[in-house]
Amino acid sequence: MRKGICVFFFLIVLVSLSVKCITIEEIIKKIEANGSRIEDMEADVTTRIKIGDGEIQIQKMRMAMKGRDRVRIELISPMRQTTIINGKKMMVQTQDGKKSIITQDTLPMMEQTGFQNMSEFLKGNKVNVINVENDIANIEIIPESPTPMVQKIEMGVDIERGVIISQRIYSNMGVMKMEMEYGKISGVWVIKRMRIITPSPMGGLGEVESEYKNIKINKGIKDIFFEIK
Repeated sequence: MRKGICVFFFLIVLVSLSVKCITIEEIIKKIEANGSRIEDMEADVTTRIKIGDGEIQIQKMRMAMKGRDRVRIELISPMRQTTIINGKKMMVQTQDGKKSIITQDTLPMMEQTGFQNMSEFLKGNKVNVINVENDIANIEIIPESPTPMVQKIEMGVDIERGVIISQRIYSNMGVMKMEMEYGKISGVWVIKRMRIITPSPMGGLGEVESEYKNIKINKGIKDIFFEIK
């Protein structure tokens, strides 16, 4: 009986060690396996914003993205505004028709945003696997070129689904925390809800919660939709 118990616990330890030995390369492959199946995506997004003790502000927008670096956000309320990101260029057009374009030279933080392919971001920086618990890999990222706004990032990656479910971004202002929820559409995991808690420059904490509805993927959005001119 005692021998059987010892074998049982040995197997538990063996399985536990095999799970915890996952490499960052394997984690990246999992993220790529899901992300590579999304060629384009569009959704209606409702965002609720609360800063400190202030009132909740609600924004409604239509978002579209294609490939790794093309994003179009059409803000519908409380005002009209269109933002297009295409590679290293970003254009903002206000409701009165005025446009402003930011080019590569004035866009140094673009690679630190979610608009870049995440697997490339992980490959380009120092990444350590902290631990693995219940199929969630907790990793630490030290940017190759840290900035006051991004000094260190911690992520929780759902290995089975190949998606990032949490982030903690450390800056000179404090820690920004993010949590993401996903749903499955056409066999692909896509974001359905995101919650952010971040230190506010005015003191206290800012809370942002975004909900994604009417999600469509791989419908063949035309390139002209992301044209900057």
